[in-house]
Amino acid sequence: MLQIVDIQVKEVIDRVTEKSFQLELTQDAKQFLLHTGSSEEYGARPLRRAVQQYIEDPLAELLLQGNLESGAKIEVCPSESGEKLKFKVTARAAEGVAI
Repeated sequence: MLQIVDIQVKEVIDRVTEKSFQLELTQDAKQFLLHTGSSEEYGARPLRRAVQQYIEDPLAELLLQGNLESGAKIEVCPSESGEKLKFKVTARAAEGVAI
């Protein structure tokens, strides 16, 4: 099932790469998406919606803020509460900034 997550997320990674940023999801973030985006009744069909809700929408807000330098690395991992994902931005050659 993680392969399905990888396929869904690859589309987002490709779009972010076109904008000169790096996007990486931790294994825990992928597990989070798998857990929130699948059900016994519907299988992995809700996964696309989970990727949009937990990755695409917050990422779009982050990019629209305009505070990212070209080439910045964005790492996605679960929040401490485990209820959402958090984005850690690291500038190309600078120290990290948690968002």
